[in-house]
Amino acid sequence: MGIIIDVNIALKFFFDGEKSDFLDAYDAIINGQCCLHYGGKLVEEYQKLSSVWKIILQLDRAGRAKLAPKQTVEKETQYLIQKNACISNDCHIIALARASGARLLCSDDVKLGEDFKNKKWIDKPRGKIYKNATHNKLLKKRCNKC
Repeated sequence: MGIIIDVNIALKFFFDGEKSDFLDAYDAIINGQCCLHYGGKLVEEYQKLSSVWKIILQLDRAGRAKLAPKQTVEKETQYLIQKNACISNDCHIIALARASGARLLCSDDVKLGEDFKNKKWIDKPRGKIYKNATHNKLLKKRCNKC
């Protein structure tokens, strides 16, 4: 398992420093206790934020992030779209979770959160949302090394 960082909070996640709600999750990735998963359309979204993309590449080179196979994520995305699975416009995030095994999501998108916790699409174990430091216990339950 591991963690996915939605692009909508990526700048906050990586650049808010000590005042961040995500400091413990950030530290868990940096220290190798939690694997950051990325792939599919999320790569394109990260690339639009060059400062975030540079960090993702550094994490990947350091063995702290893992790129999911493009074809697998695309296949899962198409499956979810065909099934009209998502209420959000982020089927690619659900597909990434299914392809990578990541079960923890950092996002403040309410609809995406509902999709991510939907047992029909992410199960065994279920998806969980990390929104702030009160969710730190999820890091131990849902994260592992790359």
